[in-house]
Amino acid sequence: MTARRVPQSQGLGWGEVNGPQLDALALNNGVPFPLTVEDVGAVTRSLDLEWRSWKQYLRELPPGTPLSEGFKRFQGVVGLLTVNTLREGINLFIMLRFAHPPYIQPLDALYQLEETEEDIPPALLGILYAAITADRQGRLPSTAPYLGTFIVDKDDNHLRPMVRRWSRKEIARWVEEHGITWLRTYPHPDVPLPAGAVNAARAVMELSRFLWEPEGMASVPPEEPGTVLRAGMLAALWGSTHRKVRIGEESYAGLSNAPKRRTASWLWLEYYALVSRGIVRFPPEVQKWLRSVPSEIPLAPTDRRLAEGVANALVQEAEEEGVFAPYDQFIVPIPE
Repeated sequence: MTARRVPQSQGLGWGEVNGPQLDALALNNGVPFPLTVEDVGAVTRSLDLEWRSWKQYLRELPPGTPLSEGFKRFQGVVGLLTVNTLREGINLFIMLRFAHPPYIQPLDALYQLEETEEDIPPALLGILYAAITADRQGRLPSTAPYLGTFIVDKDDNHLRPMVRRWSRKEIARWVEEHGITWLRTYPHPDVPLPAGAVNAARAVMELSRFLWEPEGMASVPPEEPGTVLRAGMLAALWGSTHRKVRIGEESYAGLSNAPKRRTASWLWLEYYALVSRGIVRFPPEVQKWLRSVPSEIPLAPTDRRLAEGVANALVQEAEEEGVFAPYDQFIVPIPE
């Protein structure tokens, strides 16, 4: 089936009334605006989508909004965006709603939509997978659209149709055998993602998780700065959609309450700068610094004693291990 036009809202809808549903609605100064499938595909490339859980969405609806009891019991996520780039001179408020009955798992609901609907933009299924993954962790990030951009290449050659659902073991095997090669050769990869938008989204998210592991981080070649930066961007998906990430061989460390892509990327790149030089056992001062994960990118720890402790620990590590070398960009003041 293809998208249907919803008469009252002029929006687009996919799915069945009593099953998984996806719709895209737009308002121009409060008046319904007829979106196209191409418009929806363009919206998925925006990093300004703000996400809500289904419960939060229902709480924010104006009093008296007509909703069926069955619809109220649904689960899902809602993306909101104000954009003026789809049509010249027109400011649109856009809402993307993904909902499903509570007895259907979110991943199964996404697969059902992909299997039964022909023209849902693959990138939309990708960002929805990131959003439902984050929702189950209790944190909906603005970084979800990044998953959509990663699963659709720069030439807009959409993914091959899904033949079947991949198992967890198959996804893990693809990451182990092809993940780093795919990342190094992106946006025109030497190896394809698993066929199907949901399969591909799962593979990209699993690769993002793998990059936080020492084995995954060690697979990223430091002599390829482009690959390192892409790895940091991709690692931010897992870092910002999950409450905790593992810092090397140490215990789990939570990220900041405001899940910003820059914050998660910063943490991964700082960690990578150490691990890629062979430093895998962090002194307590370094562990504390990495775990703090400020909401904005710092040039240095703000606490003087902490900064001195980090500096001394790094110097000691470099002297003992003999593998430390400067990495990344630095600003060094010239002594007077």
